[in-house]
Amino acid sequence: MADIFSLTAPITAKELDNPPRVVAEYFKHPKGILYFDLYWHQQQPKDAMHFIEGTLTGEGPWRINDIIFNVLGCRSTNIEMALEHEQWMTYLQTADSDYPPQGLINAIAKKMGADI
Repeated sequence: MADIFSLTAPITAKELDNPPRVVAEYFKHPKGILYFDLYWHQQQPKDAMHFIEGTLTGEGPWRINDIIFNVLGCRSTNIEMALEHEQWMTYLQTADSDYPPQGLINAIAKKMGADI
């Protein structure tokens, strides 16, 4: 499978004791990975932006410490998560979406140490 940072497909993050979640944005970080939950821009940063320190391993699924990243739909398709992603995409395409432009998202990630 491809390098996680070259994917265009949606991914999920699964922490050890939590259900998997669809990832809105993710970035390479010199010390690990930075990722944002869906609707991160409407939440408190500490609840929706996650910096995971460690070495990212694997070729899909990928692992960093106790977090596993998968392509959405791989390894036992999850219909609820696919629907959640579809609703997210619809939200992003609506004219009244308050989602920040990519330049601002990249600036936020860069401020948090991401390699942009």
